[in-house]
Amino acid sequence: AGVDVKLPIKRMTFKDAMEKYGSDKPDLRFGMEITNITEDVKDMDFVVFKSAIKAGGSVRALCLKGGADLGRKPIDKLGEFVKPYKAKGLAWIQIKEDGVKSSIAKFLTDDVTNSIVKTMNAEVGDAIFIVADKNSVVFQSLG
Repeated sequence: AGVDVKLPIKRMTFKDAMEKYGSDKPDLRFGMEITNITEDVKDMDFVVFKSAIKAGGSVRALCLKGGADLGRKPIDKLGEFVKPYKAKGLAWIQIKEDGVKSSIAKFLTDDVTNSIVKTMNAEVGDAIFIVADKNSVVFQSLG
């Protein structure tokens, strides 16, 4: 009744929906896909990432365009948001004009940071939010 439906309707497998959006009913309007950065961080000396990978989980992230200007309070709220999903925490990287700011800065080398930024297609002004755990926890937390 007056609604134009664009055909064909986009289809994806359950696995793709969970891996890219953390939901079996993803809202595709925002275009924020979960990205696997396990390869980028596998050699980091950060126990949270190492233990998740060793246990068969992964390290995945979301890029929030324009998120580099988020203050500490909103970031802390996001950290609280993932806890009900059993995530141990939410790591973050902000890419600013004057460099990178991160909750895991002491563990990041320039090479790892550059690799994550490249994999995430992030730019100055963006923020990257990272969860490491078994996949079900990661998908629910970031989805």
